[in-house]
Amino acid sequence: MSVVLFLSVAASCQIINPKSFERLQLSQIPTSQPSFSLSYGTDRQQSLDVYTPDGWNKNDSRPVIVHVHGGGWNGGQRADVSASMKTQLLRGWVVISVDYRLAPRVRFPEPIRDIDRAIRFVRSQVANLGIDPKQLILSGHSAGGHLAMMQAMGNAQEVFVSPNLPPELAAQSSRPSGVVALGAPMDLNAWAMDGWEAIPNLLNLFLKCPSKETTTMNCSSERLATASVNDLIDPSDPPMYLVHGVDDPIVGVEQVFIISNLAVEQGMASKVKVDVVDSGPRYARQHFPDMGLNLNALNSFLDVAITGQMG
Repeated sequence: MSVVLFLSVAASCQIINPKSFERLQLSQIPTSQPSFSLSYGTDRQQSLDVYTPDGWNKNDSRPVIVHVHGGGWNGGQRADVSASMKTQLLRGWVVISVDYRLAPRVRFPEPIRDIDRAIRFVRSQVANLGIDPKQLILSGHSAGGHLAMMQAMGNAQEVFVSPNLPPELAAQSSRPSGVVALGAPMDLNAWAMDGWEAIPNLLNLFLKCPSKETTTMNCSSERLATASVNDLIDPSDPPMYLVHGVDDPIVGVEQVFIISNLAVEQGMASKVKVDVVDSGPRYARQHFPDMGLNLNALNSFLDVAITGQMG
């Protein structure tokens, strides 16, 4: 199916094509370092960094973003905070960037369970983080965007929740108020058909589909579907803001149209925003779309999503 067809349907999701001055600029990105770090589990990779805005106090009640880094499910680190999320520090938000266990040491669905656990942990630490636990947004870039979408649309299904959560975490909700996905592969069957040569190896490692050749896809369509967002979407899901560069060579832009299409079919048109970056610097039109997204629209989405009044 062509991108043109997807565009014609997804228009009801209010695709945002901003004026140039509304796009995120490099000069707007804070250079902040983490204020402190915490462990949300016993594994060395179950750690997170907390970025606090000017004037922050642990007795505050601020909105919070929990961000998931990319890296093909087998790389990356929590220091890789997306620029558009860091800009929220300037608006008084707390930003938390999460590490999670990586493939091939663990496989699907363990990284999603880590994100679920991290959200519960953040909500259990209100007294130390100065946040409002009801105003929590989940975000992620690339593979991290996939994990964020799976967690948010998964609605704490048993398969996505660690079976050995301590009572203090099990008592917390892991449902975000909204989710932001940046350049994310969400329909893995569709992504497996893209031309990037690393895709077969990444999926084989993440989904434990053994293959002697790194360029040979060994995962079945059924296995790919199990780890895709498609079948998780339903009207009860939190609102989503999907950002993608029109020239992304790693994850094709059709991903946002596939998922927004499905959301519309589920009656979620008012809860989906699609921001396709089709102008500006080359890197913004490729795999770093938050560098060219509509910052005004993102801010508006975040402000409404945390009220629970969207859709």
